[in-house]
Amino acid sequence: MKTQPVHRAGNPDPRAACFAELPVSIAHELNQPLQAMVANANAVQRWLRAVPPNFGRANSSTASIIRNVDAAVQVVSRIRALFTQAGSQRQVIDLIRRPGSMCLALLVRGSAR
Repeated sequence: MKTQPVHRAGNPDPRAACFAELPVSIAHELNQPLQAMVANANAVQRWLRAVPPNFGRANSSTASIIRNVDAAVQVVSRIRALFTQAGSQRQVIDLIRRPGSMCLALLVRGSAR
């Protein structure tokens, strides 16, 4: 999936690129553990179809799938935490006038973890 940078798509404000790149970044972070799950699931099938079946290797691949699922869950949890701060006060922000400051706040909050 190709994306066109926001400043080339008719928006002269490069700060808006932060918001445009967010979905691409999220998709990338989720795609890695999902692809690993598929690869490990295929490995399980190969190990079980082998003659004789290699249950040890299949079990090891199954453990990897569980780790990959946990990694995907952690990605979703971190994304959810970006947008819903439990215990914090909600505040209206004018994104038209201050997109750069919001982008900076998200970047700073993410790098502090």
